[in-house]
Amino acid sequence: MPLPPNRADPGALMAGVRAGVALAAQPEQAPGWQAVGLVLALQGALALALTGYDTADPAAILDRGNGRPEGGPGIGPEIGAGDTPARLAPVSLLLRRAGSEDHLSDPERLALSRSQRKALDRLLDHRNRQLHPLTPGAASDPDDIASALPVAVEVLRHLLFEAPAFDPGRHPLDLVHIRDQLRRLD
Repeated sequence: MPLPPNRADPGALMAGVRAGVALAAQPEQAPGWQAVGLVLALQGALALALTGYDTADPAAILDRGNGRPEGGPGIGPEIGAGDTPARLAPVSLLLRRAGSEDHLSDPERLALSRSQRKALDRLLDHRNRQLHPLTPGAASDPDDIASALPVAVEVLRHLLFEAPAFDPGRHPLDLVHIRDQLRRLD
């Protein structure tokens, strides 16, 4: 299974999107793993959007996970001994940032309705349940995942094809592959 990207490298982020969409689009895939793939793809696509502008701050997509305030000291290369290496922020935080005019301008900014946000939150819950089961036998609900899938696909299409904040010319083959996989998810 692909690991989530851990840096603001556009190639690594796009590879994460491609791997996540490919995982989600496998027809024999269990619904919980489909949620894992979609969340991985969303994380990469959101990070691409948030770092796509020349003026973007790469720290906007990082989550240090060591108790330091967001954007505080230690985000950059001056990580000291004992510090947790920076990693991509959780999808819920990236979604919030992608909807903020502090990070993205129109038309790239991601405007989500309350119902779309709830659908994505349910998808995140299914992903977490699949990777971190709290109780044995707690299975993901295939119908709930299926109801959230169109929202995830719509967000991916917006971020990658309709209003990309990054240079799509740098990833032509990846984007062709992703577009084909998104069609399979429809």
